[in-house]
Amino acid sequence: LKQGNPVLISGAAGVGKTALAATLASAYSQQPGGVLWMNVNNPRLEELLVRVGRAYNVTEITNSDNPVGMIGAVENTLSQHKPLIVIDGQISADVATRFTTRCVNNLPMMIVNEQKLDGPWAALEMPPLAPADAMALFKQEARIADNASDGDVQKITTQVSNMPLGVIVAAKAMLASKQPPADYANILAQVAQSTGATGSVVAL
Repeated sequence: LKQGNPVLISGAAGVGKTALAATLASAYSQQPGGVLWMNVNNPRLEELLVRVGRAYNVTEITNSDNPVGMIGAVENTLSQHKPLIVIDGQISADVATRFTTRCVNNLPMMIVNEQKLDGPWAALEMPPLAPADAMALFKQEARIADNASDGDVQKITTQVSNMPLGVIVAAKAMLASKQPPADYANILAQVAQSTGATGSVVAL
């Protein structure tokens, strides 16, 4: 990112992709160019171009009948403002590649997507937490200072597949309900069995 190159962050839902992107973006929000964050759901290239125009109030882009014909204006707008660009959500490799290669020139950009996409970017795949790290995160969020309940904590973190979102939600829910880890582990097991849910969804 510091070199002005695009980065793809991929991984399963709840693994912390958006949280990582938001943490990185917070550093850029203090820069003159700020952050251009676009939540997407399988957009066409035209939609991304128009959204850039709206973000910077460039009417020639937003009012164009042929947004693809405004690629040069979009590139100039982004080059002038120099934001960190974040595209968060489902996007096809083709649309992401065309936007990156035709509109983004030497600017930092993050693409946050569940699937790994092949394209002109560095790829970072985020796995679930290591078991010990998931337990440490759970204990931190649940305010558990000793090791007496580590066996039950491990059952809980395993039940949510060591996903950061699931770990944090489970820890906060257990804390709010004032239940000990053993009882909460049993509740999660019952939820998983009755609903067929897995990963972070169990905690949710």
